[in-house]
Amino acid sequence: MVDSKNILFHMKDGKVWHNALKNSCPALNFHGFVMDVHGGDTVCSNQQSIKVLHSGQICMLDDFTPYEPPAKPM
Repeated sequence: MVDSKNILFHMKDGKVWHNALKNSCPALNFHGFVMDVHGGDTVCSNQQSIKVLHSGQICMLDDFTPYEPPAKPM
């Protein structure tokens, strides 16, 4: 997790994917989230949601893009 609107998903193969949520999910910064994945281990863009722990807030995923870490200043 990066902030209340951006999540990084770390895959078993070492790849990292970025998802900018459709809307800001303020409680995400403090409590983390759970996600139910039905029918296998596939997570789909624009079709699934996450649920923030403690608050119960529901936030929709948007498109996944490969994560590129910011360039380090020289």
